[in-house]
Amino acid sequence: MTEKPDKPKNEERQTGSRARSWKRALGVGFVLLIGAAIMIVSANRDQLSVRSDIYVSEQDEISVVSTLENQPPEILSLTAATDRIKPFDLCEIICEAFDPEGDELTYEWSASAGDIYGEGARIQWGSPISEGLYRISVVVKDGRGGRAEHSLPLKVKANRPPQITRLASDVEWLPEGGSALLRCEATDPDGDHITYEWSAPGGEFFGQGSSVIWLAPEESESYWITVTARDPYGGEASRAVPISVTPVEPPSISAMIVEPKKTSVFKTHGNSWTIFAGGSCTIECVVADGKAPFTYAWRVDAGDLHADGPVATWHAPNKRIGATIVVVVTDIDGSKSSASVLIYVETSACSACG
Repeated sequence: MTEKPDKPKNEERQTGSRARSWKRALGVGFVLLIGAAIMIVSANRDQLSVRSDIYVSEQDEISVVSTLENQPPEILSLTAATDRIKPFDLCEIICEAFDPEGDELTYEWSASAGDIYGEGARIQWGSPISEGLYRISVVVKDGRGGRAEHSLPLKVKANRPPQITRLASDVEWLPEGGSALLRCEATDPDGDHITYEWSAPGGEFFGQGSSVIWLAPEESESYWITVTARDPYGGEASRAVPISVTPVEPPSISAMIVEPKKTSVFKTHGNSWTIFAGGSCTIECVVADGKAPFTYAWRVDAGDLHADGPVATWHAPNKRIGATIVVVVTDIDGSKSSASVLIYVETSACSACG
């Protein structure tokens, strides 16, 4: 007698039914997903075909990334050694730059005129012979495509030095250890600022600028007090005045009389004179008081000087210069006094007349 299988329980039937439903749902979902993918591929076939024609090599890709990441150098300053350069002269130009990534920098210089000497961050610029306003430029590169550039205006102009028009002392002689007040008057044709430097072979100065006090040493002698007036561009002029340090009063020089002799131009400026190049004049030393007889010792720092006692003849050189003519007068007791004359030599008649 054959045994019949047991009928499944209600719970088991329900479980089997649910399993079969999930399998059918998964199958349908898979079919739908495949169909959607086919439709997307078909719709974008042309676009995918175009993109497939673009080829970027590994080297180009690295180059693009490198360029995007590179930071260019920066120029911090571009300066010249002076703000006014003489014609046909050299001036140092310095470029200060840095690279944020520490790349090695190169410098390319150019100028609107003149010559460039050297390379790197520091060069020399040779100015042209003509006065005017010029420009120098620099391009700084980091070797990776980064660059920075800057330019600087440069003024080329001949410098005219200061001129001392007057140097005076409130006394002509002093006892040992005495003091004198000295004043200098100077002008600058270019309107530049003037500084003053005082010097003497002995004694001590108090103060600064165009007026100072000189304290005499404890030794009897005729001392020359020198002042040098300077502008910021290397121009300068010097002048000296004598002061006798002696226990007794020395000879008193009352005047230095200057007269033109062979010159078409001769003009006085304060206690100085202007003469045309190649001209000549006479200088007479007048002693007002003292113990005669007197002796006269003359000297000059430029030109030719011929002297006979209290009168000397001076011949100007053929170049633009300032000349100081000095006389030392000695009395019978050996006491000395000194005096000087400053004459400017001009090569242009217009300058001499000015």
